Amino acid sequence: MKTDDRSILPFAERVEKELTCAVLSSSEAVDRVFACGVTAEMLYNKACRGVFRVIGLLNASRGGHATLFDVQQYLSVHPTPDLDFNRLVDILGFLPSAPLETLCRYVVDAYAHRQGAVLSQRAVEAFADPSEDVSATIANIRAWTDGLARIADPSARATGTDYSRFEFDTSEDVAMPDYLYTIGGVGTIPEGSIVAVTGKAKAGKTNFLMLLLSSMIAPGTFSSIRPTRRLDNIMYIDTEQPRHAIMLKFRRMLATAGLDIRTPLRNTGLHLYSMRDATIQERRGILGYAAETVRPQLVIIDGIVDMVDDFNDIADSASLIAELMRMSAAGITVVALLHENEGNGKMRGHLGTFLLQKCDDIFQVAKGNRCFTVKHVGRNSEIADFSFAIENGGAMGRYTVHGREEERAEAAEREHDAAAFIRGVFADNKTGNMPRATVIYLLNQHYGWTGRSKADACIRHFTGNLIRYDPGTGDLLLSEPP
Repeated sequence: MKTDDRSILPFAERVEKELTCAVLSSSEAVDRVFACGVTAEMLYNKACRGVFRVIGLLNASRGGHATLFDVQQYLSVHPTPDLDFNRLVDILGFLPSAPLETLCRYVVDAYAHRQGAVLSQRAVEAFADPSEDVSATIANIRAWTDGLARIADPSARATGTDYSRFEFDTSEDVAMPDYLYTIGGVGTIPEGSIVAVTGKAKAGKTNFLMLLLSSMIAPGTFSSIRPTRRLDNIMYIDTEQPRHAIMLKFRRMLATAGLDIRTPLRNTGLHLYSMRDATIQERRGILGYAAETVRPQLVIIDGIVDMVDDFNDIADSASLIAELMRMSAAGITVVALLHENEGNGKMRGHLGTFLLQKCDDIFQVAKGNRCFTVKHVGRNSEIADFSFAIENGGAMGRYTVHGREEERAEAAEREHDAAAFIRGVFADNKTGNMPRATVIYLLNQHYGWTGRSKADACIRHFTGNLIRYDPGTGDLLLSEPP
C-alpha cells in the first residue's frame, strides 16, 4: 500500500460504527495502522471518530470522495463538537509518516476482509441448508460480492480521476431531449431521464402508471395523453402488491386500451416482474439484469422503497440512486413510484431527498371523492393539472381521463346532445310554442336534474341561437325549423 493512496470510507454510517472492530479483528491491519504511529487508544478518540464521520457524510451527500481539504472546509462552516479546525491539525500531527487518507484505506481494507469472511460463512450455511434454493443462493452470493467489490475495488476510489472530461462550455450546442409522452400537448418524461410518481398510500399512483401504459400500447386511447413514439420493450417491476391485485390493474389497463383482458403482456411489449416476495438483493439484482440483458427503453419501478433495506440510510439510498443514474446515462428511462410522508407531503426519507434531486419530472397523485387528480412539477414545461377516474367502478372498469382536451370534447358532446333533445321536444309539439316551465320539466326528466338551476342554464345557453322568446306569449320558440 502506497502512502500517497487516496481513499474513501464506505458510504454508510453503520459501516463507520464497525470500522474500529474491523481493524481490531485483523492482526495484519493492526500492524499496518500501528506502523503509521497510531496507538490503540487513538482508535477510540472522539475527534478521530469525528473525522471518519465527516468524511462519510461528505461522501454520501456528494456521491464522491471527500479529501482532507473537504473536511477542513466542512468544519469551517459546520462546527462539530470535539472536532474543530485546530483539532484536525492536531490529529494530523499524530500521523507524521502517513496522511489520514492512508489510515482510512487500511481501515477499509480490514473492513472488506471482515465482510468477506462474514459473507463466506453465509454462503457455507446457505449451501448446507437443503431447504435453500441453489439458484437463489447463487444470486445472493453475486449480490453480496458485488457490494463487497464496491468497497474493496481500487477503481472505485478517487485515484487518478480525469476531471477535465466533466468540463462543459455552454457555447456547445446540446440536443434537446426527446420526450416519451405529451400530456395536454406538453412534452414530458424525457428519454433517458428519471421520473418520480409520488402520493400518499392508496392515492392512485399505480393507476396513473396504468394510464401511461394503456396510452403507450394503444395510442389514441386518451386524447390528452399520447406517446410520441411506440415503445416495444417496457419493463415493469412491482415490489408491493399481491399478484391478484396486479392482475386486476393490468387487466383494467388492457380493457382501457381496447384489448382482450387475457392478452399476453409480452405481445404488447411489456415485461412484468412481481417481486413482492423477493429479497432486497434479488430486487436490486434485477436492475443490473435490466441494464445488461433486457435493455428496456423504459423501466417502471412500482415501489422503489422496497429496493433498499432502510430508506433513511444515506449510503443505501445514495447507492440505489447512483444505480438509477447509470441506467439513465445508458439511455434507459426510469419511472419510480415512492410514497409521501403522511405529515408533510414530502417523499419518504433520504431516498426521497436523493430522488427529488435527480428527477426531471415529478407527478403527484391524490385521491378525491370521485376521481384521482395529478399535479406535475418538472425541469421543463409545466403540465396543467388533470384528473382521471375508473369508469363503471369494479375490477373490470376502464380508465377515463379528464384533462382540458377531454373536458372540451365532453362539453361539445353534452351541447350536441342537449341541442338534439331540444329540437326533438319542439318537433313533438304541434303548436310550436312551449312554456318555459314545460321545457325545464322535460330537461329535468331527461337528465335527472332537480330544481331549476341546471335547466335554466341550459335554456340561457341556447337562447339567441337555437331557441328564442315569443314576445307575445312569453313562451319559447325554436329559432330554426325542427
